[in-house]
Amino acid sequence: VGKSYLLLADNYVALEDYFQAKGTLRSIIEKFPVEEYKLKAKDKLKQIESLEGKDQNSESDTLIFDN
Repeated sequence: VGKSYLLLADNYVALEDYFQAKGTLRSIIEKFPVEEYKLKAKDKLKQIESLEGKDQNSESDTLIFDN
């Protein structure tokens, strides 16, 4: 089950649906009983937050150049 939810989060990231991916990973972190999957979920969550930061910086750069 843990692997399935991690894969689901990966699919959301591939679709650039970061909101759903983060929600899925937070659910694992908060409620899943196996520590190994909690750690993997935490790592993936950090990666997504990093991706989001890069996307926001790119968008703001684009907006600056478009003006």
